[in-house]
Amino acid sequence: MASRLANVFPGNPADIVIIHSGHNLNKTELVLDSAGLATVINTAETATRSMITICRNTNPKVRIILSKVIPAGKLPKYSYIPAMNTRLGEIAAELNTPAQPVIIVDQETGFDWQTDTISSDLVHPNASGAAKMAAKYFSALVPLLE
Repeated sequence: MASRLANVFPGNPADIVIIHSGHNLNKTELVLDSAGLATVINTAETATRSMITICRNTNPKVRIILSKVIPAGKLPKYSYIPAMNTRLGEIAAELNTPAQPVIIVDQETGFDWQTDTISSDLVHPNASGAAKMAAKYFSALVPLLE
């Protein structure tokens, strides 16, 4: 996503950007060992920082809504999500400034993959999950519009 954003965003700048990225970093169906987990978390961090930098370099007044990703029931493939979400929260706290806010949206808490994902894949949100996500994004977005 970061490389695609680098190609597209400068020609289509925005004042507010929502980043919800981090699924599909585990290319296996296995539980990651500590080295694999570190690689996935570092990959997510590098990509997230890159996307924020691209947005800020294009529009110094951009406001970023950074999302913790939703949990998934396709395990063990997505067992890294809690650790990644912790790191995303740390990144948001570190990069957030009054002039260039990075607001974390906790899509993880309150999202139940058993009831909020499509039953055929246990990853993508169903109508209930999408409504929960939209409500959280809306709550984060409204203050940025005032």
